[in-house]
Amino acid sequence: MVPPDPFAPKLDRSPQLGLNFDEPRPTRRIWPVRELVGQVREFIEQQYGDVWVEGEISNFRPAPSGHIYFTLKGR
Repeated sequence: MVPPDPFAPKLDRSPQLGLNFDEPRPTRRIWPVRELVGQVREFIEQQYGDVWVEGEISNFRPAPSGHIYFTLKGR
């Protein structure tokens, strides 16, 4: 067995600035639009109840499907 070299630089394996690079990164969650909108809607309803929004409507265009598309801008 070879003794350790006393002149070799010592590697500091302790976390620096509270960061630990050995931990795995969390996986990225990809949300389907329907699920994300549902989660946001549920959160808003639980936290705020009814929500009324005031703004300026522009680019208003009805679609043949019956949907209405527009841009809502804050004042």
